[in-house]
Amino acid sequence: MFGFKGKGILIVNCLPRIAQALAGIFAEEKAKVFMLYPAQDGGYGKEILAAPEAKGLEISLLERPLSSLALFKRAISEIKQASKNIDILINYVPTPKVNMRAAGAGQLAGLPFEPDFPLFHNCLNAVAPLMLKKARGRMVNVAGIAIREYLHYMAIRNEVASVTKTLGRELARKNIYMNAALLGLLEGEDYSQAMPRYLEILSLNLPAQRPAKLEEVTGPILFLASDKAGYLFGESLKVDGGLSA
Repeated sequence: MFGFKGKGILIVNCLPRIAQALAGIFAEEKAKVFMLYPAQDGGYGKEILAAPEAKGLEISLLERPLSSLALFKRAISEIKQASKNIDILINYVPTPKVNMRAAGAGQLAGLPFEPDFPLFHNCLNAVAPLMLKKARGRMVNVAGIAIREYLHYMAIRNEVASVTKTLGRELARKNIYMNAALLGLLEGEDYSQAMPRYLEILSLNLPAQRPAKLEEVTGPILFLASDKAGYLFGESLKVDGGLSA
């Protein structure tokens, strides 16, 4: 359907439900799928692999120390030994689940708000040279939810969009596609702690009047990862139910 057969696909630090859905579709199309998570986040493995394994799909999950570029490159080297190429990268920046109203705006630059931008950038720096060497590849950067009145969410979205636009233009000259999916609210997720006014946001600020279904989120990501997005470079698709319209 999407043409992923035989591709080497790496999904990094992705929200479990999204990772599970994406990995299942990639594996069904006979791609070599690898999922990489920071070792300290442990516990994701069983949750992510449960559905694909039930279908008899083969997906490799690695939990490794990823706190530096050197450690990230070591993990990528391990993946490359199992798969000759990393043709597609799904690079996810998780949304920190914290109530900023309770925490205080003064903590934006430190704990408890700490989006994993270093991991996001280390991932790009570790994988890009491999794609540049082959002069081909696709990178899809994915930002977690973004709500206007919560500055930490917008910081994630703006960083991902900025990096995608800047690097996307440069990498295009090397036959490497970098685009992004900027997500909104996802059905089934608990936002009560991070956004006490969640229901009010839905009713007043969101044109769609509902969170996204899982397939409405994975669909655009799969599109950007496929050859169907062959004329897109440095673009950021806003998959947020009209919030940023």
